Amino acid sequence: MQRRAPFVLPWIAVLLGLVPALAQAEEPPAAELAESPTAAEVLAAATAVAADAPTAATDTNALTLSIGLTGWVSGQYNSAFRIDPAGNSSTSGIEYASRLRVRADAETKEGDHRWSVGGAISVDAIDGTISGGADSSMGDKLPGAAADSVVLQDAYVGVKYGKIFGIRVGAMTSQWGLGLVANDGANGMSLERNDWFTLTHAADRNLRLMVHSMPWANCETSPLRGLLLIAALDKVIDDDTASSADGQNAEQVVAAAKMYLAEKRWFGLYYVRRWQHNDVTATYNPGKDLRVHVADAALDFDWRDKETRQGVRVEAEAAGILGDTSLAPTPEYPRHDIQQFGAFGRVTYAGVAQTGLTLQLDSGYFSGDANMDDGKITAFHADRNLRQGLLLFDRVLAWQTGRARRTASDPTLVGVPAEDLDRLASGGAIFDAITVYPKVGYRFTPWLEIYGGALLAWAPSPLVDPLHTRTDAGGQPINFAGQKADGRYLATEIDLGARAMWWLPEPWQAAVQLSLEQGFLLPGGALGTLTTADNTDNHAYATRLTVALLGR
Repeated sequence: MQRRAPFVLPWIAVLLGLVPALAQAEEPPAAELAESPTAAEVLAAATAVAADAPTAATDTNALTLSIGLTGWVSGQYNSAFRIDPAGNSSTSGIEYASRLRVRADAETKEGDHRWSVGGAISVDAIDGTISGGADSSMGDKLPGAAADSVVLQDAYVGVKYGKIFGIRVGAMTSQWGLGLVANDGANGMSLERNDWFTLTHAADRNLRLMVHSMPWANCETSPLRGLLLIAALDKVIDDDTASSADGQNAEQVVAAAKMYLAEKRWFGLYYVRRWQHNDVTATYNPGKDLRVHVADAALDFDWRDKETRQGVRVEAEAAGILGDTSLAPTPEYPRHDIQQFGAFGRVTYAGVAQTGLTLQLDSGYFSGDANMDDGKITAFHADRNLRQGLLLFDRVLAWQTGRARRTASDPTLVGVPAEDLDRLASGGAIFDAITVYPKVGYRFTPWLEIYGGALLAWAPSPLVDPLHTRTDAGGQPINFAGQKADGRYLATEIDLGARAMWWLPEPWQAAVQLSLEQGFLLPGGALGTLTTADNTDNHAYATRLTVALLGR
């Protein structure tokens, strides 16, 4: 158990030496991004190719080369809170984490209607917690996992004929829409994708053979001029449900279509058919399999001015997953049907009513699963890099679900633990929730901004601790705090932040950003009390100080 820390803005010292960007290229135009087909993991199908690093280009008629560096380092103070029915608490104190990405892109340039060849390689030199993280013996996929080093993100080559046809092969990350099911983890790494209260980690990665085409791109009068078609074959390297390094083998077929109405206004559909089969020697879930169909629809209509960023942007995404699996079997149901649904949307209103003012509203639905013995798996888990707030999903529920496997397999309480209990851990993903998250920010000067938001969350299905629901309540749902739910309201989380930005001199198209963010969470009846023997205050809080190097 941990001693209770007072709710204050604790002093955090973060030492950072960021290496200046090696080179910087211009941000590719949206029309060029439209050429960049996208693809997916279990729930995905599209990969974005925009440079994520501050770079500088050698501009010749034959070859464009860009090399860059982005990253961040943070110190976060976390309070302790209840994580299981026995009253054990999470760790408290400061965690230091960092992410550093190096990227290089090269492409020949011979005009829009000629053949060109290109490729890219990017590596996260470090990613994760470097000091103060949780003890892994306390649970699975807990916040503050130890840092990984040299994580390959992209390593591909390709050839294309203008926008008409292209083919690409190699290792690639995935992004589709808002990143509900396929997320490249680039938020917080660039000026274009610099969301409030968001730090991401290594992305979904696949070995991929991909073809893409805009058949009517040169037909100026055709209504189908902006149609992008994509097809891909994937071998999963690592994502939310499989890791080839652990003997979890997954392959998938991808088909997608994206219709551009303007440079930054599009809607699209994609479909993924995935097969996963784990080796009998796999670290987790040996010998099990998974077969799913995934359908996802997304749109992004951006009416903001390119220079001033003032205007309105509407983004939305919805995904359904159907299939079956031998994971988490029971004597009655050796296979389970999979029926899951998730949706997420965002509306941004920037600088229209008043220069410097930004209003933003996020809202989402993520199906839950209150019955583990009905032959169905209905809990939808969003991609781990889709974030809302600092505490509720990223920390409190990550700790409680990660702890649940340990209590459910305690030999003093159960004879033989149920299979595949490691899958209980959310790893910080949003699940079993209806969320509303209004936010507001005001930019006083080009370099200073303050912002805040209130995350409100409900549980469509009761939160379920698997062991204590069966042993203490005769099947009536008991939450991870060991209590029967009092209603469906999960929590109220108040988040506040401020950040300052300094632009590097030309030719560097990059900026250094310093941000200070605070989250404070009050649990609702569905989540239950967060008090422990050493912490009688029924809340949780965190304070994070981050220094980042952002590129175009």
